[in-house]
Amino acid sequence: MLLLNSSLNGGFSYHGLLATTAMAGVTSHLGFFIRGEHHIAAPIIARVYFVLLLAVFFLGIKYLGIYGGSKVAAVVSGVYVASLLSSIITYRKLFHRIRGFPGPYLAGASKLWHLFHVRDSHNHLFLDKLHENTERPTEITIFSPEVVKVADGPNNNCTKAVWYDILIPLTALNTTRDKVHHDQRRRIWNQGFTKKALTDYENRINTYGEALERHIASTTGQPVNVSEWFYFLTFDVMGDFAFARSFKMLEDENWHYAVLMLRRALTLLGPFSSVPWLIQLALSIPIIPVVRDWHTMIKWCSDRMTERIKTKVERQDISSSLINASLNNNSLQQDRFLLDGDSVAMIVAGSDTVASALIYLFRCLALEPAHAKLLRAESLGVDIYDPRALASLDHLNGVINEILRLFPSVQTGGYRQTPPEGLIIAGRFIPGNITVVAPRYTIGRL
Repeated sequence: MLLLNSSLNGGFSYHGLLATTAMAGVTSHLGFFIRGEHHIAAPIIARVYFVLLLAVFFLGIKYLGIYGGSKVAAVVSGVYVASLLSSIITYRKLFHRIRGFPGPYLAGASKLWHLFHVRDSHNHLFLDKLHENTERPTEITIFSPEVVKVADGPNNNCTKAVWYDILIPLTALNTTRDKVHHDQRRRIWNQGFTKKALTDYENRINTYGEALERHIASTTGQPVNVSEWFYFLTFDVMGDFAFARSFKMLEDENWHYAVLMLRRALTLLGPFSSVPWLIQLALSIPIIPVVRDWHTMIKWCSDRMTERIKTKVERQDISSSLINASLNNNSLQQDRFLLDGDSVAMIVAGSDTVASALIYLFRCLALEPAHAKLLRAESLGVDIYDPRALASLDHLNGVINEILRLFPSVQTGGYRQTPPEGLIIAGRFIPGNITVVAPRYTIGRL
C-alpha cells in the first residue's frame, strides 16, 4: 500500500503510526476494558472514539489531502479495532478464568455471537437448545436446579449483575445492586403490603375481575382475544396500585397509548439483554424509534409519579408507603430517582408478568379441557372472593404452580454475579465476580 511506504511531514512513518495504533488497541484492553465495569460508560466511550477518529481524519487531511486523510483514518481505525479484538479474543480463549467451561467456540469470544442468535427475542428457547446440545454461552449459564437456591435463595452471597443498571440514573427496588440499600428499600415497600393493605388490594382486584367477566359474558359465545383482555386487566390493576388511577382499558375496551408505548419500548430488551453495554449505547441514540419509546415511557412514568405525589388519596396504594417514607425523611426531591424507578418497576413487573402467566394458564386449559372441568368441579360451592378458601383448592394451586414452572414470567432468569471468593454449584467451582445465568424455562423442565 502506498500509504505504508510514505511518511508524514516531519518524518513520522506510517509504519510507526500503525505500530503505535496496534499497541494502543492492546493496551486499552489490558489496561482499561478488563478492569471494572464500563457498560454505563459505553455512550461516553463511543463518543471519545468518534472524536479521536475525527482528529485522525483531519490531521491526515492537513498533511495528505482529503483522499489521503480518509485513507489514514480508515487504516488507523481498522488496525486499532483489529488489535483490540485480537487482544480480547486471545485473553478470553486462553487466559480467562472460565475458559475451561464447555460451550460454542465463538460464544467464549464475544457476546455479540449470543446477540446474533437471540435477535428474535427468544433467548429462553436459544438457551434451551444449547442445553440440549450440552453447550453453554459466554457467561456461565448453569442448567441445574441447585443454582436457583445458591444464586437466589435465602442468605445467598451473589449480587445482581450489570444488567440491572438498565434504568440508571433511576433505581428501582428490583434493580438495586447494593444489598444494604435493597434491604432498606424493601422495608419501606413492605409497609405497602400489610395484611390490611392486601385485603384492600384483593377487593380492588375483584372489581376489575368482575369487569373482565362482564365483558366475556357479553360476547354471548363469540371468540374473545383473552391475551389482550388479560393485559387490560393487569395494567388497569397496577395503574390503580401505582398511581391511584386505572388505565381504563377494561372500560374503554382498547389499549391505552402509554401501555402500547411501554410494550414497544420493552422490545429493546429481548435481543439486547445479553449485551448490557450495547443497551446503554443504544439508549444514548434517541433517533432510534424504540429508544425514543423507551425514554418517553420513562418520562411518562415519572410524570405519573409527580401527579401521584400531589394527589391526596382516600384508599392507600403501593405508592403511599414509598411517598410517605420520603416525606417523613424530608428527602422527597432527593428520592425522586428511587420513586420514578419504582413507578416503572410497578407497572412493568406487576402487570406484564401476571398477564403472561394468565395467558399461558388459559392456553394450557384450552389444550387440556379435562383440567378445566376439574377446576370447575373443585370450585363449586366455594366462595371465590375468599382467598383462604381458594388457597385450600389443591388442583387450582397445582395448576398455577405448574404454569409458573413451565412458563416462568422471567424465562431466561435474572443475571447474578458471584461473590469475590467464588462459590460451588453442582459440584463445580465458579470463580468470583463472574456473571451466572440460571434459565428458569429450561430448569423448570429438567
